[in-house]
Amino acid sequence: MARTPRRRGWLEWIERGERAHEMYEDGEYIRDRVEAGTTTGDASSVDEAGDVGHIREGVIVVVVGDTSDRVGFITEMQENFNEMLEYATSVLDTLPGGSDTYDPGGGVAVPSGGGQLLGGSGRSY
Repeated sequence: MARTPRRRGWLEWIERGERAHEMYEDGEYIRDRVEAGTTTGDASSVDEAGDVGHIREGVIVVVVGDTSDRVGFITEMQENFNEMLEYATSVLDTLPGGSDTYDPGGGVAVPSGGGQLLGGSGRSY
């Protein structure tokens, strides 16, 4: 059956609608990732990051899943660890004597007599 111009026009509109829906879902995914990156963790985030069941599922995904599944799992784990780190940082800030600033200043490191190594190097001695 040959496609008439009218039917071809409808098919084009259906394809446009499907593309728009896919773009909407992609936008929702990105919005969720941004929101997850800006949330603060709580005590439950420690449990989520160490959830053995979730990690087991992730190992299965890594072994038998496709690339998008692997990226999804990695993203999820990174978000869990970010929330856990934010929670740990907030707990440390509440400890007595805690400070929310860090000043690494104090001068430049100088070796004493050449016998002190200040950093790793690829050179052999």
